[in-house]
Amino acid sequence: MSGEFLVDNSGMLPVPFVGPMKVSDSSLRDLESAYGQKLLQAQLIREPKISAEVVAFRPIFVLGEVHKPGQYPYVAGMTVQRAVALAEGYTYRARESVAVITRGGRQYTVDVTPQLQLLPADEIYIPERYF
Repeated sequence: MSGEFLVDNSGMLPVPFVGPMKVSDSSLRDLESAYGQKLLQAQLIREPKISAEVVAFRPIFVLGEVHKPGQYPYVAGMTVQRAVALAEGYTYRARESVAVITRGGRQYTVDVTPQLQLLPADEIYIPERYF
């Protein structure tokens, strides 16, 4: 049996035969192990062999002083600088050293560095600089 299943906003994954499982903050290996254990406990399969992979991540949103604000696909290792590059760069009014990231409903004002990693569904706002 196989299929593609969507993790909802609360971090729950609907899986066949055992119902929804909490998967937020879990690795793929943890998910495989936990699902296999649930199948064993339910006595549905004697030796479950489970494999899981991420098909797609939630998109990111780049807003503010960029040439093409909008929604962009998230890829592993995405940084603020790469997100701005996807949005065709900063406008001439952009404050390039700072970004406001909205993650999980909370806003963070951060200094833009090459190491600053994004997560799926992050919203990046590039503010206007003041003269």
